[in-house]
Amino acid sequence: MPHVLRHLSRPERRTTIRCALANAGLWGAGSGLVSLTLVTYLAHEYQASPRVFAWIMATPSLAGLLRLFAPWWVRRVGGRKRFSIALFTASAVTVLALPVVSAPHVLPLPGESLAALVALWFVFHALDYVAAVALWSWLGDMTPLAIRGRFFGRRESWLNIGKAIGTLVAAFGSWFWNDRCARLDRPYDEWMSYAACAIAGAACYLLAVVPLVRMHDRPDADGGTQALPLRSLLSPFMSPKYRRLLMFGVWFSLANGLFSSVRRVYELQGIRLSLFEKKMLDAGSRGVQSQLSPLAGRVVDRRGNVAVLAATQAVIGLAPLFYVLASPGAVWWILGAYACWLAYAGENVAQPNLMIGLSPRVGRASFIAVWFATNQVAVSAGIFLGAEVLQWVLSGAVAETRAVLVAGAGPTVALPGGAWSAPALLAAVGGAKYRVGNFTGLLIGAAVLQVAGAWWALRIPEPQENHNDSPAESSRKKSKSG
Repeated sequence: MPHVLRHLSRPERRTTIRCALANAGLWGAGSGLVSLTLVTYLAHEYQASPRVFAWIMATPSLAGLLRLFAPWWVRRVGGRKRFSIALFTASAVTVLALPVVSAPHVLPLPGESLAALVALWFVFHALDYVAAVALWSWLGDMTPLAIRGRFFGRRESWLNIGKAIGTLVAAFGSWFWNDRCARLDRPYDEWMSYAACAIAGAACYLLAVVPLVRMHDRPDADGGTQALPLRSLLSPFMSPKYRRLLMFGVWFSLANGLFSSVRRVYELQGIRLSLFEKKMLDAGSRGVQSQLSPLAGRVVDRRGNVAVLAATQAVIGLAPLFYVLASPGAVWWILGAYACWLAYAGENVAQPNLMIGLSPRVGRASFIAVWFATNQVAVSAGIFLGAEVLQWVLSGAVAETRAVLVAGAGPTVALPGGAWSAPALLAAVGGAKYRVGNFTGLLIGAAVLQVAGAWWALRIPEPQENHNDSPAESSRKKSKSG
């Protein structure tokens, strides 16, 4: 079956592409306003522990597991367009409840406010992530492989522009309001700036749904809504090419989850980075990435996804080392980490291009759902593992450890809360033993794991233009040709 864009008239084609880009920009603005950073700083006001921060950071990943059911739900609702619009709208409405639970004295105890915050954060991401499966399948059918990199590059650019604008508004708004609270000696009113950001973000999310209404889609072009969810969910693991992509995704997500868990606590309690400073750095990074993403899309179309993915992953892996050098008196070192993260401009184009390019047209939504779900499990494991080890390190338990470990990526050692790869644990133990800082060893271990992801990236095959069959159909064709 031909791709959707080949069946559209020229005006319809332009409208569809413009609406897809407008949706990305508006949704990015909402994400910049209602970000994980905002929620973690709000939780910090309630004096949350590292474990609570881990739950907040892992909540989106746990919610993402519901993506596995998205293909079946799309069929029940009756189409990707209707499904996406309904769930994205519901997720935006959920964001409006965040200011209510964050208000002081609405709930009797701070712990109850934290629990409600985590619950709403889960519902929001559950709706958002499940809808995203249908949207990615929709976008994949809209664009042939030859131009998909450029399309994703432009979409990523608009997404980053929106995130940069939303982040700047949140940064200056929270800075102005918190400065006012400090001058008036009313620190307990600072939560109102966070609430205002959440309300503005919800408005952007709702506006982002409008372009989806105008986008064109054909129900019969949706090859990802089989009625047998279990069989369709096993299909990605039957494809050798897609298995390699999944292996990279698991490694990438595990390393990212580990680093995120440590980094969030380190920014708040180690180098004491303010919300304004954090938002300004994020906005600057998003702004530069928005200019690099179209170039990355062109490079992906010309040079291939794998080369771009491996190179960018190696650069991204160096970011934790700059956090090692940072301190309250030398916060500027993290600028090096943000410079490394500019490589996400290429990573965020190559990854979805491989995700869609290596999946067959028939059953594509199931492949997308499995890709996201496996990554969510890995990033959740990394976040919880990092939080548990960090809690252990900060409590002084590591200083009592006298374990002898064999370096290597394979061996693991059981610890409270999970398992830890030998090199990272060795770095953590060394960091505590030689007193180079409680965070240092964990950050070095995260860097080692992230850089090693480049090797996994090189094992991924490039997608082919005619990769439109399911694994079962491919097997039947091979048997007939034999």
